[in-house]
Amino acid sequence: MLRLMAAALGLFFFSGCTAKASPYKTVTLCDFERTADPVLENLHYDIPTALKKPNYTNHDFRWETSGYAQMEAISKDEAKAAKNKPFYKFFQGKTAAKVRFTVPSDYKKPPTEANPANAKWETGIGLSTSSYTPLPVSDWSPYKYLALDVYNPGAKDQKLMIRISDATSHVTETAAVAPAGFPASMEFDLSALADARLDIREIRSVTLFLETSGQAKDPVLIFDNLQLHTGTIEERRKAALEEEAATEEEEDWDSEEEDPSKVAPPVVSRPGGITGLPASAGAAK
Repeated sequence: MLRLMAAALGLFFFSGCTAKASPYKTVTLCDFERTADPVLENLHYDIPTALKKPNYTNHDFRWETSGYAQMEAISKDEAKAAKNKPFYKFFQGKTAAKVRFTVPSDYKKPPTEANPANAKWETGIGLSTSSYTPLPVSDWSPYKYLALDVYNPGAKDQKLMIRISDATSHVTETAAVAPAGFPASMEFDLSALADARLDIREIRSVTLFLETSGQAKDPVLIFDNLQLHTGTIEERRKAALEEEAATEEEEDWDSEEEDPSKVAPPVVSRPGGITGLPASAGAAK
């Protein structure tokens, strides 16, 4: 009897000290951890082969790219070797995707009234259910937010556009700023899809692109972790901190492997503006 009471008391004590799991759900659309396979680095001309053994030309992580969007893998080790700590902490895995958005030479000059033809040039990458590029989740109804980690190594802020379409060809676009020189988490409220009359249960494609007309140099952005969430970045961070505190585990805050989201508020970019930027960074352009 005493043994049973002791066991029950131990179970009660243990369960009372167990950290609560996060109440928020996440699904990953692309973690950018894929790397090219040299054996498969060749073109496929028949659909069955392409679906069974897709190639990874230009380390494209199976995203659909045009000739003007060049995609390649970049590793956490490269950031460490460059002693770029903000960039090093940007990585949540071993690799991310470095994308160069090429600007054609005749679009590098700003448009003029006499030559308005180069007023817009779109370069992008996409995931779609209708091509060999996989969009792993088409029913987005259980989620509230689309999030993407972005690092802009350039000296100029970049306005990243996101286009989403559904099964009935309804399309909506939104945008947020990737601040120059800072890793940022972009977040988009999925309620905007319903407002645009998209069927959130039948999403067919996601495209990330820049309007690069007038830029003298090809802009480069680095992407990681395209995900769907039921909570905002701030809500999920708070839940993670509470879960960590409940475990009462000691953290080595000087470790290079520490989670940056638990050390300082992240830089968050939404269509309405940016939060978390250091004062020295100034306002987003």
